[in-house]
Amino acid sequence: MTFRKKNKNKDLSNALPLTIGSRIRMFRELRDLSQRELGEKCGFPPLTAAARIGQYEADKKDPREDILAVMSEALNIDENALYNRANLTLPKMFHILFDLEELYGLHPVDNLGCVLAFDVKDNEITPEYEEIFKFFLEWIAMYKKCLPEEGDSESVIKMKKNTYKIWKGEYPSKVFRLNEEELEQEEKKRQKMRDLENTMLELYSEEEQEKLNSIVEDAKKSIDISKIKIERESDLILMIQKLIENGLKIENSECRPYPRTVDDDICSVKTEDVFSSANNKMLFSELDLAFDQVNKVWDVIERRITVKGKEMYVTYTCKHEKAFYFRGVQQHWNYMMEIIRTRRDIDKSDTMRAITQSKFLSIITGAEDWPFKF
Repeated sequence: MTFRKKNKNKDLSNALPLTIGSRIRMFRELRDLSQRELGEKCGFPPLTAAARIGQYEADKKDPREDILAVMSEALNIDENALYNRANLTLPKMFHILFDLEELYGLHPVDNLGCVLAFDVKDNEITPEYEEIFKFFLEWIAMYKKCLPEEGDSESVIKMKKNTYKIWKGEYPSKVFRLNEEELEQEEKKRQKMRDLENTMLELYSEEEQEKLNSIVEDAKKSIDISKIKIERESDLILMIQKLIENGLKIENSECRPYPRTVDDDICSVKTEDVFSSANNKMLFSELDLAFDQVNKVWDVIERRITVKGKEMYVTYTCKHEKAFYFRGVQQHWNYMMEIIRTRRDIDKSDTMRAITQSKFLSIITGAEDWPFKF
């Protein structure tokens, strides 16, 4: 599990409410039920059904365990989704994490101070570990499925958020679970894909690098390199933002194309996209020259050919010991994409676009805006 610092301006509309009452209301609204309809589904008399649910939602009255079970069934969610999170203080959460270490080998890993890992205790794969593994597979799949994508309308983004909330409420008793045979088949598919990716790398990696080198050398004839100034991490972030706005599809390290290394991926671009047009070749060259400027100071970035699925990428990777200098690129990536969508929105005024960009600039140029020159 990887934890990253949340941006203060991040939209928290996807955050789950804490009290039982607020969670009852959230799931009721997600199911498009009135208070009376939910009350009647719970077996309350029609005349008092709405009032009973209203009391619970206002936290004026705590539902008994048997009523919570009936209400969970009426909402078609897992019973555990309605426990009172308002009592989950940070110290309690810390001790829950300690307990998970004792029970299942959860422990911190020294990787920019933000990673937790599960280790198999005593090298024994118990049913509990298999359940944890299954849980993470299903969680990752749904998390990725519900992420907003470029071009999504506000209604689609809202639908994805609601779908994700409902899935978490239903998990695990009310959702489709992968059985052991299906998990084994999934792992075989992944291994087959990894073998294909490694074969593609062996066959085409050197050729792709030569093509990219040729593109950059040709671009140097028309690019004013003196205007590419990457002196701080914020300069790199703004460069990436500009290139995406101008049409180059840059992906962040969340994609993690194979092969994975002990180093940290900063960003990736499909080689097919680079070769697709003269404009993209020029934009990619600017990105390559920007990283080249950083390398003239530190020599910590490697340009590698990687594969994800059947797609080849050019990926910029940083040596692990210097990865914290590029942490802001990952921390601010999602917010940067929101800014790009706002700036492309024809319904937004020029003033609104300027204000939004100004706020973004103030965030990325803070105390952790690392210099690339000394």
